[in-house]
Amino acid sequence: MPNHLLKFPPRLELLDLRYSNGDEEAFVLISSNVKQLKCFGVTNHMMLHVNEVQLFQNLNRVNVLDFSYCNALFDATLLLVGTFCTQLYSLSLSHCNNVSGNGLDLIVQNCKNLKSLSFSGTSLTDQNLSNCNWGNLQLEELDVSWCRNITENGLMALLPKLNHLVYLRLCSCGFGHAITDRVLATLSNNSYPKLEILDVSYSREISDIGTAKLICSLPALKQIRLSCCRKLTVDLVSQATSNKHVLILASFGESSEHAQTTQAGILSVVRDMERASTLSDIRRYSFERHMLTYNY
Repeated sequence: MPNHLLKFPPRLELLDLRYSNGDEEAFVLISSNVKQLKCFGVTNHMMLHVNEVQLFQNLNRVNVLDFSYCNALFDATLLLVGTFCTQLYSLSLSHCNNVSGNGLDLIVQNCKNLKSLSFSGTSLTDQNLSNCNWGNLQLEELDVSWCRNITENGLMALLPKLNHLVYLRLCSCGFGHAITDRVLATLSNNSYPKLEILDVSYSREISDIGTAKLICSLPALKQIRLSCCRKLTVDLVSQATSNKHVLILASFGESSEHAQTTQAGILSVVRDMERASTLSDIRRYSFERHMLTYNY
């Protein structure tokens, strides 16, 4: 072990182990040498083989944590993150199936610099969202898509507290039933001066009228994704005329008399082609983006 320690890079700040596996001893070695890390992508195999308390005690300088697809992660780990990783800027728990959000309130309380949070595909609940003091943060990016336990009421209580959002992904919440016109009205009726990207795909209940009103009410909106929203028709495009700088990515059904044939079920409506050409640099929640752009 001492020989291996001599070879471990002493100033390592960025380490991505997601989806990797290997010798148990290697993960134990890494977990004891992460004190300088600022961006860390964690693998399922590490969580199975290391002392979690020791690991997170050593991560007191980390700014970006990504546990994507880590099924060895449970809610008890969130308490460790909230206790020791207080310098967090970005946290992703995407598709950590055994996480319901117990302990999220401690993260929101102690990690005051947190800007990006992803719970996509987890068992996150309304109750655990409501337990958090969201006024403690200026959250800019939130992804709670594919969270089956979130309801319309939970979103209506949460969203008015997050008026600093730039990126919001809500697709298929509550198996597609949590996003309704009432939720869209909550977004429309509150101030979101920075919201640029919104994804409410796979929402089974939203209508043309509610969606058009939302598009017209968001002054900074650049892109909205509406794939597989069964009640939407191409009439939406003519109803959202007051916001001409939005890229609408949608799949429309055949119920409207103005419906158009789509390729692969997707119709991209570009309201302003010159504007659309600049969308390649739109912010999107990802570990890689934070690794590349975060300034230490």
